[in-house]
Amino acid sequence: MRKRKTTTTIETHEILTIRRPALNGTPCCTICLERIPMLTLEEAALQTGIKQVSLSNSLQAGRFHSTEMTDGRVFVCLASVVARK
Repeated sequence: MRKRKTTTTIETHEILTIRRPALNGTPCCTICLERIPMLTLEEAALQTGIKQVSLSNSLQAGRFHSTEMTDGRVFVCLASVVARK
């Protein structure tokens, strides 16, 4: 008796939703020139699964778009992180 072999292919999609108050107070990426949400290093690490130290090193190397506010806070462009992940 012959054994039957069944192959199953599964396709998955991931959607990332970030809820924040209106974008009026949120910095926008000056490199993408679009109203793309900018995240703190901690938020970016949580959303992408990349360690905060690795994100910081990548920022220093210029791999991701970022903006430093006058108060010293650093925001990361979500689109640039997701594009290089």
